[in-house]
Amino acid sequence: MHRKLFDASEILLLAFNADAANELKARIRDRLDPLGLAGDSVRAQTFHAFGLDIIGQATGARPTLAPWLDGGQDLHHLHGLIRQLQERDATFASRWDLFRVVLGRDLPPFGDEEDAPEDWERGSGKEGFRTLDGKIVRSQGERLIADWLYYNGVNYEYERPYSFNTADAQHRQYYPDFYYPDIDTYHEHWALDAAGNPPSKFHGYREGMQWKHEIHRKNGTQLIETTMADLWSGRAFTILEKELTRRGVKLSPNPNRPPLGRKVLEDKDLVRTFRTFMLHAKSNRLADEELATRARNNAAGAFLFRHELFLNLFAEIRRAWEKALSDQQVIDFEDMLIQATDLLESGAYDPGYKLVMVDEFQDAPKLGCASHEP
Repeated sequence: MHRKLFDASEILLLAFNADAANELKARIRDRLDPLGLAGDSVRAQTFHAFGLDIIGQATGARPTLAPWLDGGQDLHHLHGLIRQLQERDATFASRWDLFRVVLGRDLPPFGDEEDAPEDWERGSGKEGFRTLDGKIVRSQGERLIADWLYYNGVNYEYERPYSFNTADAQHRQYYPDFYYPDIDTYHEHWALDAAGNPPSKFHGYREGMQWKHEIHRKNGTQLIETTMADLWSGRAFTILEKELTRRGVKLSPNPNRPPLGRKVLEDKDLVRTFRTFMLHAKSNRLADEELATRARNNAAGAFLFRHELFLNLFAEIRRAWEKALSDQQVIDFEDMLIQATDLLESGAYDPGYKLVMVDEFQDAPKLGCASHEP
């Protein structure tokens, strides 16, 4: 302005909330007015107020932002929509509980399931990973299975000594991964990928598998088998459900079964995760089909069953969110940003600003996640 590069009306200051915008306006006025420059003519706005102005000027119909977006109300509103889905759709409710209680954690890369133990067992000092029912298991894959068993009310013992003596000059006593005392059945969870191969660093693993198979064959003991590849695809749970129920075990899923070990993911925390995911998905214009394709291409890792379950839940949650917006004829912040951006980039509207300055620009990636006022 002082150098005659821009008129005051050609300058726009953008901030991430109303308080910051007002502070910018006051600072500009305090600095420019003593110089005889038109500080009041410099415009300071939030991103969202500016976006609404663009849409209103370009289309002749200024949209209304959903009233539940400010002050954390979006989480409360989303939680309410999810509760409605749970109440009217038993399948959604069971999937929500399975994800929250059992699948809240991802799995590490193949072969790293035993790395970085998180807890230890009093008395024995054994390190590993604590399950929902308080046991310490050796790997994160085994913890996932143990948590599924506890969630379904299945009585099991971890690494109970095999019922026959197996110690000889080459082998110690055999301790199968799981034992189901009610049906006298053992369960081995193998570290095998989809091609049936163990991690390269697991030396002698195939020989150990062969020895254990021979032990069960020789003694006529029943054995259920799952693999890491089965866990990644979700087939492990199908196998367990089939093999346990045909032997007389009745599954009793209960999301409210008290955790004796690790904590269960709270509803509010999972709601927050879905809200954050929605912000990113909408801001990046990712439709459900694109998200599903990325999951199938292992963009998020090998645990496809978990990722697909999350996306199935998300698709229903997003539909409920969009329906709530449509029913009240309002939009959310992401809709507003996308519409305003499209209008600017298409040339449908030119606000006439030649100099745009952004306060705290490093916060730009979090634009849709903060609380803003129009």
